[in-house]
Amino acid sequence: MRTDTGADFAMLSTINYKDVADPVPGLAPGATGREASGKYIAGNGGAPLRKATHPILGGTAASDTIDVWGVEGAAQWDRGVLIRYRSRRDLMNLITARILEQAGEDQNSHDYKVAGMEKSIAYPLDPWFYLGDPRLVFGLAFLVIGLALEVRRLRRSFAA
Repeated sequence: MRTDTGADFAMLSTINYKDVADPVPGLAPGATGREASGKYIAGNGGAPLRKATHPILGGTAASDTIDVWGVEGAAQWDRGVLIRYRSRRDLMNLITARILEQAGEDQNSHDYKVAGMEKSIAYPLDPWFYLGDPRLVFGLAFLVIGLALEVRRLRRSFAA
């Protein structure tokens, strides 16, 4: 986050939920950590999507950590998520806008995140590349469509 290149990047997050979330206003007693995290995500509204922020990959851990050393308490995780951000500036704007929006409230949606997560590690990946990038997918799709139309046009002109 030291400098903003203006390029997109991905944030890799690993999450371990609490079995029972800490009690916070607005959360049912005995709610699970996943339920609390769900309220945190719902509290974001559509702001991240409007800034082209979206999950790329996510899943539930298939087993405990395969390789871990030099880190205490990092052998077990519940979920992993890779989220794409349009730029570092967008990430900072999302964070500060949310803080300012919820500053006057007694409780904010971040309380649900804290109540539901036992531990989490998140760090940015930059530079990065993935084949599911919408710019690449749509570019290739338009290229294929354009070539197919050109082949069709050429066949018709040779047939005439």
